[in-house]
Amino acid sequence: MGGRPRAFRILAVAASLALPAGCGFHPLYGESSGAGSAELQHLRIAPIVYVAGPLGYNYELDRTGQLVRNALLDRLQPRGAAGTALYELHITLGEAKSELAIRSDETATRGNLSVSASYGVIRLRDGKTVAQSSANSVVSYNILRNAFSTVSSETAARERATREIADSIANRAAAAINADRSEAAR
Repeated sequence: MGGRPRAFRILAVAASLALPAGCGFHPLYGESSGAGSAELQHLRIAPIVYVAGPLGYNYELDRTGQLVRNALLDRLQPRGAAGTALYELHITLGEAKSELAIRSDETATRGNLSVSASYGVIRLRDGKTVAQSSANSVVSYNILRNAFSTVSSETAARERATREIADSIANRAAAAINADRSEAAR
């Protein structure tokens, strides 16, 4: 009797592993994927453009842009870029802050940092845009009585937001390149 449940579990695990292969599932970054690491190494990230806020240029966007670019490079090209770029990623970033949770003395205790990006993936051989979309992230941070603590909290929030933006852009760019490569192979 002890052999039946174990055999059933082994059979169930084997069947669950076989199901994705039968339904046409292909890993986005896998060996058989058209957008494997070799293709993503041919994606060049153009200089990031910033949207000026109502008060003009925001110097914090320089840091936000650096964080997004570095997260994208870590995600898309962990081994470095290839010699020849086949695609180019264009990104425009914007950032806004708002205060929440106002005390009776009219000081805020919580803030929201909103980072938005619009982007496009361009095939360089003919200039065709293969993907165009946007990504947004809203993260909260504490506003404390100590200014240094508030800056640290806001910095951590900015890092979280830029990772979310980079993950979204990386996934969609890889999917667009995968679709474009599959279409070209037909």
